[in-house]
Amino acid sequence: MTLQAVLARLPAGVEVIEGPRGVLAVRRDARDALLRAGFSPADRPRFTDADVAGRKPLGELCLGEQRLLVREFHHGGLLRAVSGRRFARPERPFEEMILAAELTERGISTPEVVAARAVRAGGIGWNLALVTRRVEDAVDGMEAIGRWKRDAASASALRFVDALGMFLGALHRVGLFHVDLHPKNLLVRGEGGELRFWILDLDRSSLREGLRDGERRDLLARFLRYLARREEPESRVLSPRTLARFLRAYRRGLDGGGEAGRGWREDWRALAPAAAKASLRHRFGWALEGLAGGS
Repeated sequence: MTLQAVLARLPAGVEVIEGPRGVLAVRRDARDALLRAGFSPADRPRFTDADVAGRKPLGELCLGEQRLLVREFHHGGLLRAVSGRRFARPERPFEEMILAAELTERGISTPEVVAARAVRAGGIGWNLALVTRRVEDAVDGMEAIGRWKRDAASASALRFVDALGMFLGALHRVGLFHVDLHPKNLLVRGEGGELRFWILDLDRSSLREGLRDGERRDLLARFLRYLARREEPESRVLSPRTLARFLRAYRRGLDGGGEAGRGWREDWRALAPAAAKASLRHRFGWALEGLAGGS
C-alpha cells in the first residue's frame, strides 16, 4: 500500500501536514502544541530522556500538563549496525497509528497515538517516529511479574495470572497478530482493585479476521519463552499449576468470558512440543499434562 493510501485511512480527528522533506500526521487537539515544540514534518524537536525505554531510550515532551512519549524507530539485530534509524518504508508509523485506533474501537487498551512522522534521511531512507500519551502510574509487564513472583501464592498474584491470561486471550479474540509479543510490551496498572493492561509497540503488527490456532499458539509460545529465559531456578514464574491457571484464563479471554472449556487443554498439548524445543521441559514439567487430562 502506498503512503498516500495509508494516509487516507488515518482515524478521524487527525490532520496530515506535508513538507518538502517529510510527512506529519497529528491529532488536531495537539497540533499547535507539537508544532511549537518543533515536532514538524522536517525538524527534530529537543526532548528529554524519559524514565522508560524500548529498544532505545524514549524521549519525553511536556506540553503544559500533557506528558508525551516519543519513540524514534530503530532497527534491531544486525540491521542496527547497517541501517541504524533509516527505514525503507515511510508508512510504518502511520500504519501503527491506524492500528492503535482500531484496537481502541474493539475495546483493547493501547496508549493513544498523538502523532506519527516520516522524514527523509540524508541520502536513502526515512527516519520514523511515533508520539503517544504517557500512561501514568503504570509499570511494564516484566516489572509487574517480578512483583507477583515475590508472593506467587497470594490472592493478588493469582488475580494477576488471571488478568494477564484474559488480556492475551482478548488480544487474540479480536485478531491482533503482534509480531513482538512479550511482557515488556505490556503496561499494567491497578484501578479500583482491578488490573488494567495496555499493549505496546504495534509496529508491523496487524489485525486479521481471525487468528488460526497455529498462529495464536505460536504467539503465545513466544510470550512464554521470553518469560522462561528470564526465570531464576529458585523463583519460577511458570510452575505447572500457574501455567494451567494462566491457560484457563487465556481461553476465557479468547472465548469472550465465561468458563474455560476443553480448549485450554488443547492449547497446552500444542504448546508442550514448542516448550521442549526451547529447553523448557525442565521448567514447565510434564506434570501439567496430567493436570490437563485430569481436570
